[in-house]
Amino acid sequence: MPARINVPCSGNGGTHTVVKIPDKITFGTSGNCTFISFQFVPVDPPPGFLNRQPASGGGATVSYDYDGSAIPDTGYEFSYVTNTPIAGNGTGVIKN
Repeated sequence: MPARINVPCSGNGGTHTVVKIPDKITFGTSGNCTFISFQFVPVDPPPGFLNRQPASGGGATVSYDYDGSAIPDTGYEFSYVTNTPIAGNGTGVIKN
C-alpha cells in the first residue's frame, strides 16, 4: 500500500519516517488546500526517488516512486507552498 505523508496547509511539515522498501510515497495535505509547488531541496528528486507525479508544479497530491534505498540520517528536506493565503509555505524532512 502506498505511503502517504500528510502535511499541514499552514506550514511546518515536520519529520516523517518511511520504511526502506520500494513504494510510492504520496505527499498530500489535510484536504483544505492544494500544493502550488512541492520540491525536495536542494535536489529534486533526491537519490532513490523517481517518477514525480505531477512532473512539476503542485496539485492535491505530489508523489514519487521510492526505490527503498537508505536515506541519510539527516534525511531529505522538502519545501512546499500551498494556496492557503496566510503562512501557506512549509518545510519538512523525510527519513528512514
